[in-house]
Amino acid sequence: GYTIDRNAPEGDGSSSVFVIKNSTFTITDTSAAKTGKITGGNADNGGGINAVRCTLNVNGGNITGNKALKNGGGIYVDGGECHIDGGTVSDNVATSYGGGVYINNCFATMLSGSVCGNEAEYGGGVYLNDTDFDMRGGEISDNEAYHGGGVYLYSDTFDLYDGVIARNSATSNGGGVYSYDTFIMNGGEISENYS
Repeated sequence: GYTIDRNAPEGDGSSSVFVIKNSTFTITDTSAAKTGKITGGNADNGGGINAVRCTLNVNGGNITGNKALKNGGGIYVDGGECHIDGGTVSDNVATSYGGGVYINNCFATMLSGSVCGNEAEYGGGVYLNDTDFDMRGGEISDNEAYHGGGVYLYSDTFDLYDGVIARNSATSNGGGVYSYDTFIMNGGEISENYS
């Protein structure tokens, strides 16, 4: 797989690896070893990917080692849709919201793949605002935050049907899930999280 490395300097704040607006963007990794990477971004929002009013499909690859001075260390989505069905969002950092993934004003799904080892103040793995999020597979694990180690839901609905939320930690509240709004657990597993 290919590596796309933005190699942005520390504190740059203006260098997402990808900036997408008003379009559909799909990430896949067809290499046998599945070693494709999006890395080295450093932006205010969306170190790896900054998507505004888009349909973002993450079907493979590894979005890793990116930073956001504000929100969405790995992925920042504002408006539209976000679908994760493969790949890994790992080892990204956001100063404020959504170390791995920040989603605002969207319909979002997670069918497979993993969000792991990310850090933020709120929502180490995933931060959701004004977003209907269906999780039907995959894993959100080993993320860290002050509130909501795995997932932080600020508004709208999080439906967990399947998948695993495990080994996440929060310094304050919500090791696995921190919810201000509607969280419905229809299945899946939430285990070994702590705060």
